Amino acid sequence: MEEKINKLILKALEVAEQTGNFIIDQAPDILQEFYRWHTYKFIFWIILLTLVGSFLTKPVIKSWKALIEDDDDLPNILIAVFGTLTVVTCLGFIVSNLYNLIFILTAPKLYIIEYFLN
Repeated sequence: MEEKINKLILKALEVAEQTGNFIIDQAPDILQEFYRWHTYKFIFWIILLTLVGSFLTKPVIKSWKALIEDDDDLPNILIAVFGTLTVVTCLGFIVSNLYNLIFILTAPKLYIIEYFLN
């Protein structure tokens, strides 16, 4: 029984060593994929949020103009308030994603350290 346990432990150590060697060998490729994925993810969100914000801006401005001209109907109020909140939220997320994109492009090593510490 003890011999089988020793063989099992040796096998487990061998597999762990091979896994560690594989990760070390693949580390440059893994890091490139990590950076590429995060860069494209931030670009995707910036584009998507810009499209959503620009799509909503015209109806929001139109609703605010109608409210200023004393057209206080409920649809204008809802579009103005919720549309403005949505556009402002989109702008906040765009700024956040721009910050992260600039961070990963200018300080990739610092970005990965901060990413894994959080």
